[in-house]
Amino acid sequence: MTETTVRGSGECDASSEARLPDALAASLAALGAASVDGLGEAELLEVVALLESTKGAASALQARATERFVEQRDGLVSAAVAREELSDRQASLQRRAARSEVALARRVSPGQADRHVGVARALVHELPCTMAALTAGQISEWRATIVVRETACLAAADRLEADRRLSGCLTTLGDQGLSRAAHRV
Repeated sequence: MTETTVRGSGECDASSEARLPDALAASLAALGAASVDGLGEAELLEVVALLESTKGAASALQARATERFVEQRDGLVSAAVAREELSDRQASLQRRAARSEVALARRVSPGQADRHVGVARALVHELPCTMAALTAGQISEWRATIVVRETACLAAADRLEADRRLSGCLTTLGDQGLSRAAHRV
């Protein structure tokens, strides 16, 4: 198994010193230890804005990690079925177990985890513009979910085109406006 690592620039590299989980744990510790005491109004608002962007970027990374985990696990299960090591029923249970692990990791119910897996898959595979905005911290996880939800009925090619068309208004419209715009495309 290859360990994922992170460089200071945010790029992942297998040869770098810090493993991604360690870097994230250090970031979490730094955030937990941070204090807003002594900051002026402008600095406080800057902290609020930067943390909002950080949450968006973290949501994008979480979506990519979720999608990769489920994809890898499903691949292992499919290979075991092909080798006739698992029955279809056992495979279904193994796939469901992977979603349960996501639920535990996200501290949500299995039903909510299924929705998160669906959102992650859509963002990673079908909505590159929305995923890019989320990764850059320009939008929140909720706004990305709105795009996923409102384009769910579209075929993959149509969803990709809708994503492209919506990219210009992801940061300019409110939630309801974004939802209405998605219905129009």
